[in-house]
Parts: sequence; C-alpha cells; structure tokens
Amino acid sequence: MLDKHQFKLDTVLVENGNKLYKIEILKGKDYVGLNTPDIYNEGFEAKGWLYIDWGSYAIKKVEYQLVAASENQKKRSKSLFGTLVNHKLIMTFMEYQERMYPKYIYYETPKLVNAGDRSSDQVDKDGNPTQDKSDFYYNTVQEIVFTEIIQDPLLISEAFNKNWSEDIFSPRPYHPEFWENYNVLLESEEEDKLIRDLSKRVSLYKQ
Repeated sequence: MLDKHQFKLDTVLVENGNKLYKIEILKGKDYVGLNTPDIYNEGFEAKGWLYIDWGSYAIKKVEYQLVAASENQKKRSKSLFGTLVNHKLIMTFMEYQERMYPKYIYYETPKLVNAGDRSSDQVDKDGNPTQDKSDFYYNTVQEIVFTEIIQDPLLISEAFNKNWSEDIFSPRPYHPEFWENYNVLLESEEEDKLIRDLSKRVSLYKQ
C-alpha cells in the first residue's frame, strides 16, 4: 500500500460538532495497476482524500481517483477518452452501534462505444482532430445506497440462502413492485415539492 500511495494531513474539519482529519492521498513511488483481464489497466497514480474521525480514527469518507501517469497509460487515456482520470470512487460510511457500515458507493469510469476503434485519432493536415472524441466513449456511473442495517441472524441466513451474488454491480432484473414501496432519497425540500407537483400534474393529465 505505501509503495503505491502516500498520505499527508491537510487540515482538521468540523462536521456536526465532530472533528475530522482531512488527509490527502498522494502518488507513491510505484504505479497503481488493476490487473484487468484483456484490458491495459496499469500505470496509474492515486489522488484523493480520506476523512477520518478525530476520536475513533474511523474512516468516514473516501474520495479516490486513478489518474494516468505512465507514458503508455497517458497516451492511451488521452487517445481513447480525452482525459487522464480513468477511475473515480466515492464511499461514505455511517456509524451504527459503535461500528462503521457503508452508506453510499459511487463509481465512475469511461468506456469505449466500440472497443478497438481508434478512428478518433485521425487528424487533418493542420493536426486538428477530424472527429469529436466524445462520440467514441461515454462515462458509466454506478451508485449504491444502503438504507438499512440488518443484524438478525435468521434474516441474514435467509438472504444468503437465496440466489446471492458477491458482485454488487452485476445487473439485476427489474421489479416494478419493489420500486412502488421503496423509499425515495430526496436531497432537499425543493425536490420533495417538485416531485409532489409533478405527481399532481401526471394525475390531472390522466384524468
């Protein structure tokens, strides 16, 4: 870990009356690699922040990026995606009964529309790109929100006896009946009012 990452105390923040260490994540002497099968996912350096509780030293939040750093990876990233940031991860944690649990996970990475298509590299006689690179790639975003902590051994046992996958990002079938009763996360009162207004409009439209 310390060969590929270095850490530096930046400042101390106050959140809801609690102090947090804000620690910067810096590149180490070696590159970070992901060893992804069939994809060159090597030659990165880490950048980001750790937010750590003053009293318990528990990690409250992680902001982590992998940025192209080796010559090969910089050429690849710039050529394919027009950016050096290849992976972005955000994780927040919540405390429950003196233990920390994941609360929110966000992951973003660029993906090629047509793998192996390098026609976006073509330039005119003046050296200007002949095509917009953004037409050749897109950014995928995956988010997971944890809204409940279950510790009942019986419920946990029943859950694991079902068809369970360790890959939390794997595709799942869509179940409309689930979303009918699922709690909606709202960021503000304005969004709550907006949703109610839109729901009222839809109801009137149907009438």
